[in-house]
Amino acid sequence: MPGIPLRRHLLEACRDRIEADRLYTVRELAKLAGLAQNTLWTMARCGALPGALSYPNMPGASSNGPQYIWDGRQLLRLIDQPQQILLDHDAHPAHSLHRAGCRCDSCVTTLRRANQRAPRQQSEEVFPRASRERLLALVADGTPVKDAAAEVGVNSRWVYGRAQWDPDFAARLDEAGWVLCVFGVTDPRCSSQAGYRGHRGVRESRPPCRGTGCRKWLRDHTRSESEQTPPDEDRPSDLPHVLYPAV
Repeated sequence: MPGIPLRRHLLEACRDRIEADRLYTVRELAKLAGLAQNTLWTMARCGALPGALSYPNMPGASSNGPQYIWDGRQLLRLIDQPQQILLDHDAHPAHSLHRAGCRCDSCVTTLRRANQRAPRQQSEEVFPRASRERLLALVADGTPVKDAAAEVGVNSRWVYGRAQWDPDFAARLDEAGWVLCVFGVTDPRCSSQAGYRGHRGVRESRPPCRGTGCRKWLRDHTRSESEQTPPDEDRPSDLPHVLYPAV
């Protein structure tokens, strides 16, 4: 299995809080570094944190057997040393390897699928088909989505969240939502910034429009702004360290 270079050690962020004369267990080191214990175990077993085994009678050791324990001086030396780690994909689940920093196609694909399944399963429980049908009927009768959602026991985030990944529901919601247009579908101000934001004034006052046309304007406007915004290359990674798979 090829090694993966560790560009930034996972303890770099907590270097100043490591005491040279202290021993650290997995639990203590995970708390210090702001990591899950499972992540730290994975990194230790993959070689990113070489350390000595301790026995159950050592301070902080597990009663189930020997565990990793590190000396503070050793940890401070490890931070500045180049690392080559081995991520064993047969021994660790994809979510643990991803937390540890692996970005191979297999881990990324597995985690993406898991992240998609979880909210969709929850959506079926909280916002089942009967509730969706009732909401669509209410919207088609002119009830705003926010009010219709409250009547079926959810909020608008569940409704629009479902529409993001369920194309059939999204199409039916758009079809029903045309009746909510403030101006009317044939009005030239329909599907515009003025319609979506509404207007408060002495001579003319109108509520913000949440009809399909104006919601589509907002989607297109948000997408256009996102495409024009350059990525922030200096923004630090959310991970405490970044791994770059060898090519």
